[in-house]
Amino acid sequence: MALIKCFDCGKEISDRAGSCPFCGCPISELVKSGETVKIKPLLAVSPEWAVMDAPPGPGDQKVSISSNGNTIWEGRAGDVAALSFVQPTNIDIKYHMSFWRNGGKGSGTIDPAQSKTYVVFARAVGLTTKLELRPVDTLDG
Repeated sequence: MALIKCFDCGKEISDRAGSCPFCGCPISELVKSGETVKIKPLLAVSPEWAVMDAPPGPGDQKVSISSNGNTIWEGRAGDVAALSFVQPTNIDIKYHMSFWRNGGKGSGTIDPAQSKTYVVFARAVGLTTKLELRPVDTLDG
């Protein structure tokens, strides 16, 4: 058994649940029909749209992805979020401010029929980071 986030309310529930005990969302039907989409947030290395994977260490950029106001993933820039989507879904991406990194946020639409892989491009603009979600063919290279 694994814990997943409910597609509607975002609370952690069993992947074996027939429906979400909190909101009633039909989990078993959506897990079977959902498509796994991978999203990789990257870091800006200059004011241009140049990007790189996050270096390890205390300067890692914390990132969260939410939908309908519910956090569906938390990790670090350079990590890959593997999430299940049944239909086109609007998501919000937040790069958290830290001593080492500028914060920023953006939004976009994940459409599993269009692409199974997305990259979040980040561009440093003063003390904030502007984000753009783009479908890509592969997460490598």
